[in-house]
Amino acid sequence: MQYEFGFYELVWSSCIAILLFFSIVCYSLYHFVKQKSFKYYSFYCLFLMIYLSIKQQYILDHLWGKWFNLDYPEAILVNFNWYIQVVFYTFYSLFGLYFTDVDLVFPSFSKRIKKYLYGQLIFATLLFVVTSLMGNRQIFVYFFLFWFVPFLLIQFVVAIPKIAKTKGHLKRGFVLGLSIYIAGALVALYFSLNYDRFQIESPLIFFLIGVLIECIFFGLGIAFKYKDIYEDRAQKNKELATLAFNQEINVLRGMMEGEQRERKRVSTELHDNLGNLLATALLQFDSVARSNQYVEEHENYRKGMKLLDTAADEVRTIAHNMIPKTIYEHGINHAIEEIAENITSLDVKFSSELHDYSISEKQSVLIYRIVQEIFNNIIKHANAKNVQIRLITVNDFLHLTIEDDGIGFSEDTVEKGLGLRNLYSRAKLLGGKVQFNSKPGKGTKVLLVVPMETNLAEADNQYF
Repeated sequence: MQYEFGFYELVWSSCIAILLFFSIVCYSLYHFVKQKSFKYYSFYCLFLMIYLSIKQQYILDHLWGKWFNLDYPEAILVNFNWYIQVVFYTFYSLFGLYFTDVDLVFPSFSKRIKKYLYGQLIFATLLFVVTSLMGNRQIFVYFFLFWFVPFLLIQFVVAIPKIAKTKGHLKRGFVLGLSIYIAGALVALYFSLNYDRFQIESPLIFFLIGVLIECIFFGLGIAFKYKDIYEDRAQKNKELATLAFNQEINVLRGMMEGEQRERKRVSTELHDNLGNLLATALLQFDSVARSNQYVEEHENYRKGMKLLDTAADEVRTIAHNMIPKTIYEHGINHAIEEIAENITSLDVKFSSELHDYSISEKQSVLIYRIVQEIFNNIIKHANAKNVQIRLITVNDFLHLTIEDDGIGFSEDTVEKGLGLRNLYSRAKLLGGKVQFNSKPGKGTKVLLVVPMETNLAEADNQYF
């Protein structure tokens, strides 16, 4: 028998090729993004290809008649023709629920529809087996025409208002493509059932055209759907990262505030208690010296008085360093100048373009602690002679640069002790970053960049 390849065969072949392509692509996307609409559309394409294959006489004759040398009973073939339609329409309905996000916006409605669909699929499977064994080809046809098709149409009509209330721009394209698809399927079904009256050679052509148009709409929709999924996941990842960052900031802020409260307590104890005790002791020694002039001439007395004076000065200095009142009274510039003046072992040059009160007190205190920590490291490890400190502003960001001419270090070998960890923690709490630039024998340059904002948790990491 000769089979001619005409317009119908061209459309049929195009449908098979497109469905095969979408079946592979959608199942791959499902494994990548775990979005169920892609899985169900892949199954729909697979079973629709099976349906279209059994509608092609050439395939029936060659696949079953020649290759397998099998006869296909008419009742089984007819029942399978209608049964496979139940299968792929079921998967298409499930695809529609997930593709338009009806399952997310109306979960109870979606759950009921899925229950009905799965129930009908199970019933259709049992009915197919029973009617095929009975050799009856009418019962399943009646089930399909007078129960399943009306159910699908009612489901479509009921779902349209739900789809209209979902978000996204996919719903209009889906409804339009599905409407054309349903129209083509109904026209093909009508002409198939009235073949003797209209004598249309291939009524399935209307269904095939509807499938092609629907695939075009879905091809556009799949790109938008994937884009929406990608953007939603990116947004969720961003929100999780922000939440984790804010939690870390809150932990750091709690630690720093606790440290500040402890510093204030210890400073008060030193200044008010130990400082007063030393002052009282000095007064007592002075009173003894006034009552007995020979005591002042005793060398041990003079050494003791000197040690008491030194201890009182040290207590005042420690108390002052723990609670830098200079920041609250005169601003960050004056506080850093005091640090520079108090370090006599280094030649420190300080320059600033920052107005004293252009940043908050919290930021000032944290920056002050960072400067203290950097100078502690310079004094302990750098073996430097000269240090330059610069404070400048660039595009609403504060740049603090501290550069020394010490021995430097290799960043790969430096050990990040408690001091450096505190430095990085304070920089993160400021919403900024710290960068070290150092090489052995070349000195060290430390750059701190922080946003000049009061809200320390909302920082722009555009630097580094």
